[in-house]
Amino acid sequence: MTNTLGKAYRFLPSTAQNIPYRQRKRCARRLIRTAGSDKPGKGHYPQALVSTVYDVFRRLPVGRTIRPIHDGNEREQAIELMALLPSTCLCLFDRGYPSYAFINTLMQQPTRYFIIRCPAWSTFPAVEAFVKSGEKEGLIWLMPSDTFKRGLTKAERKTLEPIKLRMIRLTHPDGTVSVLLIHLPDTRNFPSPCIIDLYYRRWAIENHYRDEKVGFEIERFHSKTVNGVQQELFAILIVCVIARTITALSVPSEAVETGQCTKAPQLKNATKSVAREAALLAATDPERAFAIFQELLDDIRRVNYYKPKTPKPSKPRINKGAANKWQEGRSTKTLLAV
Repeated sequence: MTNTLGKAYRFLPSTAQNIPYRQRKRCARRLIRTAGSDKPGKGHYPQALVSTVYDVFRRLPVGRTIRPIHDGNEREQAIELMALLPSTCLCLFDRGYPSYAFINTLMQQPTRYFIIRCPAWSTFPAVEAFVKSGEKEGLIWLMPSDTFKRGLTKAERKTLEPIKLRMIRLTHPDGTVSVLLIHLPDTRNFPSPCIIDLYYRRWAIENHYRDEKVGFEIERFHSKTVNGVQQELFAILIVCVIARTITALSVPSEAVETGQCTKAPQLKNATKSVAREAALLAATDPERAFAIFQELLDDIRRVNYYKPKTPKPSKPRINKGAANKWQEGRSTKTLLAV
């Protein structure tokens, strides 16, 4: 299944993350003017919304957008990133993206297919009815909401049409129920188990964000200017692509990381090795540069990552940000009241 699909499409999940800017006030004023508990970011430090599109098979970032948190929009940034993708591809989206306007925009690009995770409740009425029915798979007609139609002219409302999508019930290990909205109607070549397996590959971008925050320390900026901070965020992607490419060259082709592979070069060590030898690779002597490159590959092979033999239990997300004394005080009062 995977090999057949991989030849036809590229799988590119798009998601977003909030990045705090702990820099000078000049940078905060220019980039984001909404720091504070009474602002959309609700944080002491100004924040930005960073959206990334990622190739889950090649494990390479494709593009990135950076917007202030007060006017950032995940759906608009995802549409902007679509221009960087090939004409034929399959995009994977998490549960923050479903909306009639967003799906309607995606449907206008017929050769770009998508799988969107949709919550089971507080969503499209047709999706809620499907969840209550208990069915595992079916077709759905999405209708524009009254709120969406209010922002359109009378002529634009007449052009709106129901959107026909395939949907699959998705039950997670913890019992949570979601629905996958799919623009991939061929049920014979794309049965439900294959669709679910493809969607779970979206987790690769979450691992990429973990590598950025833990391995690359993306939240520790060196620059004090807006352009410098943005350059660091984009430089992380460039370094990741170079490190991934050299890592793939450091092992035999049959040892490329797959679902069955338990050993692979460590990305963090590969990145540090590339950074340490980057200047030397630009040597004027080609033979000298080639020798350095061979030493770099040997250094990358030296440190390996071993997958655990048994899956580790999932853990809740932990907020590593500074403690908020107002939030802490409110929690204490609540406990005392109980």
